[in-house]
Amino acid sequence: VTGVQTCAFRSKQWYQRRVRGNREAYLMPSYHMISTTFADLHDTPQRMVAKGVIQEILDWETSREFFYWRVRRRVLENSLERKIKAANKKLEHGQIQSMIRRWFIEAKGPVMNYLWDDNRAVVEWLSSEEELQSVEENIKIIEKDCLLSKIDKLANQNEEVSFEAIVSLLHRMQPRHQEEVRKMLNAASSSKEESPE
Repeated sequence: VTGVQTCAFRSKQWYQRRVRGNREAYLMPSYHMISTTFADLHDTPQRMVAKGVIQEILDWETSREFFYWRVRRRVLENSLERKIKAANKKLEHGQIQSMIRRWFIEAKGPVMNYLWDDNRAVVEWLSSEEELQSVEENIKIIEKDCLLSKIDKLANQNEEVSFEAIVSLLHRMQPRHQEEVRKMLNAASSSKEESPE
């Protein structure tokens, strides 16, 4: 009886494998088509724009020109970002991008701020000699602010060192700057004497 049951069991397994194999072979093309269509729906340009993965859909005819200006813009922005980062290492990428955008809008005017999305306009702005001078001045201001904050931080840590640093700086200054500092110190000390505590 055990041999008959084993034979019947094997026969049943064989039959199930055969039916499953036939069914899989019959349904495989349909499943393949459905899975391919499903995967393609995830990678359509419209879906990628909707998800924010890409900014816009390009026409094939103008794509080369678009990428030419886009690459030039990114190269110039990265170069400018390195200069800003050298002036103040604490600034993050997002802060630097906001600064560059603000400088662009200040240069072009608030009415023209839509040009920020135009790669060619940004490249022309970053390539302009006049604008580069303005940007370099802004970078010098960033560097000066960074140095002043470091000095202020050091001065707040130790009052004695602050005094010695001021004396040392006064000795290194040109006479006209020394006189300006003396006037400022006198004005600050007289305003402290006048204010009631």
